[in-house]
Amino acid sequence: MTLFLIAGGPGVGKSTVGRVLESRGFTVLDADMDQELSGYVNKKTGHRISELPPLPYPKKWIEEHSWEWSMERMLDLAESYRKHRAFLIGGAEGIGQFYSFFRQRFLIWVDGETTAIRLQSREPERWRGSFELVNVLKENEYLRRWAIKEGFTIVIGSLSPEAIAEDILAYIDRADVLP
Repeated sequence: MTLFLIAGGPGVGKSTVGRVLESRGFTVLDADMDQELSGYVNKKTGHRISELPPLPYPKKWIEEHSWEWSMERMLDLAESYRKHRAFLIGGAEGIGQFYSFFRQRFLIWVDGETTAIRLQSREPERWRGSFELVNVLKENEYLRRWAIKEGFTIVIGSLSPEAIAEDILAYIDRADVLP
């Protein structure tokens, strides 16, 4: 298996690090942009949501939905990259069921204050004082502890995107999977 997962909460720099890796010739797949892979699901019905409410998402809506991946699409990706190395950027509820698809799993983590500043500068109308931001910050420290327990390699997200990419590649080099 030559898929590598780069996960992390909103605003930690996953996409930016992905662009750095792409500029170095690596294949990078953005899970959030793959509509066959990722999407919101109604927690009660299990149905995929095709229409989203306006931003910022209301508290009740967030509580009733979760961001999930499709097993069928993940099977397709795993087959496509069976012999070719690729990084998958993103995360989802119930991600543990997908661990076997990845050669190695990384979590980019950054402190809550930095996360808030990054998100609010990126999309102020969505993140300033919203329930969604409160929820992200509440889960931030839990996410780091959870990822350690789950065997992710933690990469500090306050470093430059180039340094984060170097850290990830150094771990992969040690796993002796790069040519």
